[in-house]
Amino acid sequence: MKTVFLIGFIGLAATAIVGCKKNSPDLITPSATNLVVRFADTSAPNPLVDIFLDQYTDADGPIDPTTHHNENSAIVKAYNSIIDTTIKRRIYFNLNKTYVNTGFYNDGYWDKPNCEFVGSMPSYAADAKSLVGGTVVKGGMLFFANNINVHNIGFDVGKNVCDEYGLPNGRDVLGLCINPGQIKTTQRHNIIGYNIRTLALPNSFSHAILLEFCNGAYLNNTYTMYGYHGSVIKSENVTWENLYNYGQGADGLVIKSDSYAHCNNVIVNNVSNDKAPQGVIGYAVVNTVYGVIINPYGAPMDNVDISNITTNANNIGIEALGAYQATNIHFENFSSTYCLTAISLDVTGNNWIFDNVTANNGNYGLILTQAMDVHMNSLVTENVSSGVNVSNGNLILKYYAPHNAYRAFNISGAGNVYIGDYFPKNVAARNNTLKVDLPIKLWH
Repeated sequence: MKTVFLIGFIGLAATAIVGCKKNSPDLITPSATNLVVRFADTSAPNPLVDIFLDQYTDADGPIDPTTHHNENSAIVKAYNSIIDTTIKRRIYFNLNKTYVNTGFYNDGYWDKPNCEFVGSMPSYAADAKSLVGGTVVKGGMLFFANNINVHNIGFDVGKNVCDEYGLPNGRDVLGLCINPGQIKTTQRHNIIGYNIRTLALPNSFSHAILLEFCNGAYLNNTYTMYGYHGSVIKSENVTWENLYNYGQGADGLVIKSDSYAHCNNVIVNNVSNDKAPQGVIGYAVVNTVYGVIINPYGAPMDNVDISNITTNANNIGIEALGAYQATNIHFENFSSTYCLTAISLDVTGNNWIFDNVTANNGNYGLILTQAMDVHMNSLVTENVSSGVNVSNGNLILKYYAPHNAYRAFNISGAGNVYIGDYFPKNVAARNNTLKVDLPIKLWH
């Protein structure tokens, strides 16, 4: 795995987890080592003031047209109580309470820095219409501030909440960092989040967890369900571990570079994309289009490392597309099951490396359509109709084992494949050996 060096010192130090259930299999307890995210900010505040939300009444109310807040909300009252933003605040939620719609979404966002939010992570209801137990914020929240730490909290913009408040389709759930109006020019930094669950409406045009326009973030143990986009990175110097995405309409993990939010130097480890969490039978079944998407849409992208990826029943397991180049992209240990296409590369760039790819039960293993060099150390397919499909660019494939395939290769146009070890099994006879009339070159 590549190493991303983040310079400077800490913004928020590691703190004790409050309200975590001991020995729970779906909670992590980060150590001080992996919670310290280092950036070029040496002015982190030392004083600490605790705010307990139970000191405020929490009630529904209209969203103020000027502040865009629900002024009756306990969260908004805590926000209004913070005058000196150089002092760090640790904001304690009740460990088993649902908080009302706050207004920190769309045009309303939390912009006060140096704040930590502490609760107890909830679970998905069996029908996936709500979050239950633990700490739940109804209506979601957006942030644009330095030194934000959110952990052990659920954010609910699911069916029950939207029906209760009449919320429109397409509301973002948790924006740990956003670029308001896509017009800000200074990135925010030091964003931490762990033990987080989000819920949206099925196929609603929304982001479940969004990291946008920040420089330096660490996330761990996050769960997203429904909505359009699951876990979204449009930032620089990001490490995100253990992310579980369920039932998104478009894509589970999005790594995207926009003109207003560049994306470089990203490490992601342990990614799972599936229809629903174990034990949850959602009221809607959604077929996710892309398990993982690499998209240099509005700006180039450089240095992305993703390891231990599993995708199930997506149209495409890994998709790469975009108008700009994506360079130094590394995938390690990727498994695709019941995806129509395991990997589709329709983008330009250099130094794309895949280590250990398996694809089971699908139509295509790899599709390469752009003039780029791709290095794949191992590809094993099982019950995949057409394994390697190259119409442009160069594929260097060190080890290839297609099993139970109609054809192992479909090479056309300007495509070239350089093969090392080739071990076919039950492949159609005319494709069972490397033939001289195919543009295949021995890599030995």
